[in-house]
Amino acid sequence: MDTFVDKVKEYIKNNEMISRGDIVVAGVSGGADSVCMLIALCSLMEEMDFRVCAVHLNHMIRGEEADSDESFVKALCERLLIPIKCVHKNIPEIAKAEGLTCEEAGRNARYEAFSETAKEMGERAKIAVAHNRNDLAETVIFNIARGLSIKGLTGIRPVRDNIIRPILFAGRDEIEAFLERTGQEYCIDSTNLSDDYTRNRVRHNIIPELESLNSGVLMHISSLSEDAAEMSEYIASEAEKFISDNVSFVKSENRTVRAEMSALELASPVSIVQREIILAVMEAISGRRKDITRKHIYSVCDIASGRSGRSVSLPYNITARKSGDMLIISDGDYQTGYVSVGRLEIKEISAGDYIHFIKNKYTE
Repeated sequence: MDTFVDKVKEYIKNNEMISRGDIVVAGVSGGADSVCMLIALCSLMEEMDFRVCAVHLNHMIRGEEADSDESFVKALCERLLIPIKCVHKNIPEIAKAEGLTCEEAGRNARYEAFSETAKEMGERAKIAVAHNRNDLAETVIFNIARGLSIKGLTGIRPVRDNIIRPILFAGRDEIEAFLERTGQEYCIDSTNLSDDYTRNRVRHNIIPELESLNSGVLMHISSLSEDAAEMSEYIASEAEKFISDNVSFVKSENRTVRAEMSALELASPVSIVQREIILAVMEAISGRRKDITRKHIYSVCDIASGRSGRSVSLPYNITARKSGDMLIISDGDYQTGYVSVGRLEIKEISAGDYIHFIKNKYTE
């Protein structure tokens, strides 16, 4: 058995990715990474007692080239004696209809295809994707550029829910060397060669520059990612405790639309935990963290420590405001309006329209 396959086996065991009797749904594009992963998994499935099936998504972007990739993957799976499911999705049309980039639409479609297949395979199914150490570094750099919290430094994790990444430890050069040793061909996606996509600019320009400063930069970023993951887990657990004890949520139609907490209590945790609390609450309301940056988090902290009455607008139609000693974070559509309680009707109004206060700087 190739030494690379031995490393994959060790990585799978160390991260408890696969158990005996599992079914591994491998996402296979035909590129070097996914072909390498598929061959390694097939080499191990008898010894480790699991089954493998493949899923290929034709993005319908590159015409004959995409069809050729699909044919290649089908032939490879036939040679390896494993079943394959091919899915066709018109990614440009989906991206246009949903207001996404082709990168985002493609990623969503791939994971949707993987998840649907995993559901068909039952509870023991795991989804294997072929991210490697280069992908991890690219993700960390991209996250730094976008201004995310410390969680962004964790990049890509080996295991998330039922998704596993068996070759995340390996660099792209190691993967290509394995394929060359075994005489295994693979497809080259022409869209990966241009700088039209953000990730490609990081891959083709930033990574090589960093490697010119230190050839071990990918390993160093990987180590940083591991440390950040541990710190992020600790911070998240502290934030979760605070939220459980101190935050009241309001739901409407089975989703969270409003959260209230004491601004005085929020001042107690250390600042990095405060920021995670705010981020977690915003995620509970919006359902996502993407595009919520450090700037937004600090603006909410500023509101919480300031005077009553101040507010700030945030991504995903979220608003944060200070009311007395309370910090209120809510979906903008649920801030005001009527609430019916039996025969009682309550409506928020602006007191300034009806009452005139003495103009005294010490009177609120």
